[in-house]
Amino acid sequence: MDDILGVTAKTPYGDLLIYRRPKFAHNFAKTIRDLTYEQDVVRLLQTLKYDHFVDVGAYFGYHSLIASKHCRSVDAFEPHPLRFGFANWNLRDIVNVHVFPFFVGLNSSEPKTPESPAGMVGVEKGKRVHSIHAMNVDLAEWLRNRECENILVKVDTEGFELDVLKSAGSFIGYNNIKWIVEIHPWGYKPKQIFDIFEGFNHKQLERKENNTTTIHCFWKGELYD
Repeated sequence: MDDILGVTAKTPYGDLLIYRRPKFAHNFAKTIRDLTYEQDVVRLLQTLKYDHFVDVGAYFGYHSLIASKHCRSVDAFEPHPLRFGFANWNLRDIVNVHVFPFFVGLNSSEPKTPESPAGMVGVEKGKRVHSIHAMNVDLAEWLRNRECENILVKVDTEGFELDVLKSAGSFIGYNNIKWIVEIHPWGYKPKQIFDIFEGFNHKQLERKENNTTTIHCFWKGELYD
């Protein structure tokens, strides 16, 4: 594995131990501290109304930490061993957050995680794929136990977003569930995700995250209710 550097970022919501390759670590920590990393997602977490947050692709726990101050409970899923370790450590003392080392999506004996250009160790160009053996969780089964609540689901799984959404089944169409999806230019065609939500007559809000990914919020009814 390439060298990585762990740095503590002191955010308004609490401290986060984060990691990057050494030459990127301190600048990355600054974006975390200032809440400018994925700031459009941060704004949605701060302004939407929800009782329960499902963080699919929790990374080191950044979004789960923020959401924990705005809702009753959080379920964070991160199958990557290193990322899970960081998330579990960062969220260990927050009583309304549960962190799971599970892969959320369609059943597979060997789920894979493609690394984005800003991935696990700060790779700047290209992407790598390596196998991760982790327990699979069906999102529909998980949501079934929480269907009476107002739920916000964030999906950022580095190219496996389509698998996650397919595993949600008819819950995509529930009025009480809002979705934040980071759409990547690999692993599927973005139209496949749009078609899923359009099939349930969702509205959407789009924000450009960077040169390769976009953030989309999908909902039915009123966005801020």
